[in-house]
Amino acid sequence: MKLKEKQSLKIGHLISNYFPSVGGAQACVHYIADRSILKGHETVVITPAHNGINDKFFKYKIIRLNPLLNRLLFINFSLGRIYLENILTWLQEKYDFDIWQVTVGYPLGVASVDFFNRKRIPSVLRCAGEDIQILPEVGYGYRLNRRVDTIVRDNYKKFTALIAAGDGTKKDYLSLGVHEEKVFIISNGVDCAKFDIDVDKRKVRSSLGVNENQKLIITVGRNHPKKGFEYIPKMIKHLLKKGAEFRWLLVGKGCEKIKLLADRENLSKYLIVKEVKSDGEGPEIPNKKLIEYYKASDIFVFPTLIELFAKVLIEAMAAGLPIVTTSVPGVDDIIRNNENGLKCRVGDITDMAESIIRLFSDNLLAKRLSENATQDAKNYDWDNVVDKYFALYRRLLNMAE
Repeated sequence: MKLKEKQSLKIGHLISNYFPSVGGAQACVHYIADRSILKGHETVVITPAHNGINDKFFKYKIIRLNPLLNRLLFINFSLGRIYLENILTWLQEKYDFDIWQVTVGYPLGVASVDFFNRKRIPSVLRCAGEDIQILPEVGYGYRLNRRVDTIVRDNYKKFTALIAAGDGTKKDYLSLGVHEEKVFIISNGVDCAKFDIDVDKRKVRSSLGVNENQKLIITVGRNHPKKGFEYIPKMIKHLLKKGAEFRWLLVGKGCEKIKLLADRENLSKYLIVKEVKSDGEGPEIPNKKLIEYYKASDIFVFPTLIELFAKVLIEAMAAGLPIVTTSVPGVDDIIRNNENGLKCRVGDITDMAESIIRLFSDNLLAKRLSENATQDAKNYDWDNVVDKYFALYRRLLNMAE
């Protein structure tokens, strides 16, 4: 059947890690798959990830492979690729996918692309961070390993198309020898409707020990050296010297380590650390409790060193928060300085702290940034983002006819 006569598509999603782990990559695959089902398409997510959430809560089918697959590919790439190709052969015969999308290029992407090409099935790659970016200062990026870098350079360009979350990622692809006509910019998304709720700010802030006279700063993300969270205690000290009344809420996995840094400086009462987990009854992106924290806060601060696409920024925008962040890849695609946020020099603690003080004292500026951010967030709504993916899928399939 010709594509123009075919209304529904069969899409295979291959991703190296999936729920219960939740990040930008998992959110992207989930929303594409979820909206695919609503649009009448058949979608299957294939992943070598443990099941920590009941898959019956997902509208689409999830096939969970042996979790040791990723490890095998890291240890013995050739053997792992043979094993993976046997699985892909079985899956393709069973489901007859029209197109495959791989999220995270190394190791699953590079191990599967030859199979797609032999079968003449269009394939799309979406990198998610350390599979494309490198930041030697903090040891970030698989490509710091020369062997991995060679494998990546040899294989990424074999995909039919590659998704870049922004201009920074596009430049990374091009630096690897990928032809520009293969690269398509499609951002990550946010479910704006989830943020359109009433929140009892006083109740939420009271539960955190924040009184009416204190501003509440929020930072969200897993603790990783590339996030720059270790700067937070130093910024707290600077804010205290300026006489600011505030509490800082840090939400994310592994952030207790930042709390210990604050404790050593006798700043523990100013930093609140929380980890928001799923209740196990379905995919919540973001979690309702996290949305409450966003909407009960006054300012969002994100001192990151590098991002592929900072999902937490568009979540903060959807919550209507004025933003203070850094001018780095993955942020510059989203934040326009002094329009929908304030951007500072990366690693400049004084610059970031003074920007926070500026928002504390300038209500008109904070209000303008908030309003612009809320409006801009609509551009990233998942319905708009998913439509771009399907437009790309159909374009590639028409080219393949």
